[in-house]
Amino acid sequence: MSKAGRNATFAFVSPILLTNVYTYLDYRKFLQDLYLEKKSKGKFFSYRYLAQKTGLKSAGFFTWVLQGKRNLSPHLVLRFAQAFKLNKQEAEYFELLVSYNQAKSHEEKKHYFDRLICLKRTSAKIVDADQYEFYERWYYSAIREWIGIQPFKDDYAKLARSLVPAIPVAEARRAVELLNRLSLIVKNADGCFVRKDSTISTGQAWRSLAIANFQSQSFDLGKQALDRFAKGERDTSTMTLSCSQATFDAMRERLKALRQEFAEMAKNDAAADRILQCNFQVFPLSKTLGPGGSEKAG
Repeated sequence: MSKAGRNATFAFVSPILLTNVYTYLDYRKFLQDLYLEKKSKGKFFSYRYLAQKTGLKSAGFFTWVLQGKRNLSPHLVLRFAQAFKLNKQEAEYFELLVSYNQAKSHEEKKHYFDRLICLKRTSAKIVDADQYEFYERWYYSAIREWIGIQPFKDDYAKLARSLVPAIPVAEARRAVELLNRLSLIVKNADGCFVRKDSTISTGQAWRSLAIANFQSQSFDLGKQALDRFAKGERDTSTMTLSCSQATFDAMRERLKALRQEFAEMAKNDAAADRILQCNFQVFPLSKTLGPGGSEKAG
């Protein structure tokens, strides 16, 4: 070998990763899959190696993170992004993903999720973006049901006034465009939109957040209805009960059956002339008692 050959340096080029951070909404699952990929390409990549690269004293910390027993601090988020050789944009998404998963309140989770959606749209195709948007506003589902009663053509001002409370005309137009994109409404031979009996697919990773956002708006409408409608136009009742976990589970099953019964009644109603919002709420007003009357932890 020539002297030039002996002194030549070779730059190691990291292979393209198959584990794409933009397809994840759970950072722990992303780290697990990315670790396994890295491990399959280099046996040196181990928990101990990660601990050295991130400055951790315990090699087992990574396991605790994957198991949900430990969270990542902002400092460790940066260290892990560097250890896994994420580029600047991937690291930014990863940082938001950690903040989203570790958020304590619904408002925080929604804030970070909206920012994740923006990054997804600029970095990779996102299949669930429109489906998530369907739950962003209470009136999207209401307009879908309204079009199921009365075919709609182009009078967006009338459509906007038909809802209670009324919405801006621009929002009515946006709702129709979204419903059309999702194939929840379709045009008939007369050029009018009619409701299509299809279901909306909700990705499991973000489903709870989307539904919680929709329910929050629905509960707000329920409070406003107390002043907006006379008693004959609404039905509102409350109960305070004490029960066991077994009875609570039985109540939930009864509520599930009742929701299904209501849905079937509405489906078979050929004379529908209004849209209703049905809210069912059952939630704790106390901590749970353990053996001997002590309060359970958590």
